Amino acid sequence: MDSGLVMAVRASSREDDEEFIKAVKLINESSVLLFTSTQDKLSIVREAVLPVFLLILSSDAALPKRRPRLPTCLERLGLDVEEIRLAICIILSSLGNRVPSLSFASSLLPIYKLWLLRHGVAFGCIEKAQKCLVQVDSLLTIHVDRVSHLLSKPIKEMLDGIVIPSVPTDPFMTLPAV
Repeated sequence: MDSGLVMAVRASSREDDEEFIKAVKLINESSVLLFTSTQDKLSIVREAVLPVFLLILSSDAALPKRRPRLPTCLERLGLDVEEIRLAICIILSSLGNRVPSLSFASSLLPIYKLWLLRHGVAFGCIEKAQKCLVQVDSLLTIHVDRVSHLLSKPIKEMLDGIVIPSVPTDPFMTLPAV
């Protein structure tokens, strides 16, 4: 293999590794998981990281040059921060039927979909919101084998090296006394 090509692949893997870690962070910070235990968050992250990782990649301006390495269903959507946040909530809510520790979230799915569409109407991008909903459905069906080549290590190894910070069981414990 050409040494320039090897360097480009390694650089791309590092960038993708960073996006993978960003996906874990965004899942952990999701409002859906606000009162979820650290142990439950770990199991949820394992289920949700792949679709969220791909969602982040689809928001990347560099998606067209990465196209040969990505699943064909991935379309560059150019999502803003709020659309990404809502799409992650939709992913987590959709996983409520598969992941026991997320079962409470499945009832939130219509609400998050409505908010994403409302956001699209408010900012004149309803078509993008609709495409996002279709893409999220597609992302939930992608098997890990189709994207494992994007990362420098297998996804399981990547996740084993990530620590989910624990949150206090009482969210008011961190507030200063009045």
